[in-house]
Amino acid sequence: MKRVTIRRCAVCDLIRKQTEKLKGVLKREPGVALEIADGFEGEFAVLVDGALVARKFGEMTPTVDTILEAVREVETVGTPV
Repeated sequence: MKRVTIRRCAVCDLIRKQTEKLKGVLKREPGVALEIADGFEGEFAVLVDGALVARKFGEMTPTVDTILEAVREVETVGTPV
């Protein structure tokens, strides 16, 4: 199972909306355990098993489709002990 973490700014409205959209999509994705964590001001990053797969650059956040594709591309090697 892939552990997907969304690190996001807790006060930015646009990032909150993007997080909610992504959360809705990832909750339906098989083999994904989702966690949302408060990050730094302005932060939006997606990690799979601790590895960064997508993040905000400047004012541009990756699309939900781009993030979903990146999450799907990560191979699950095994379950941590």
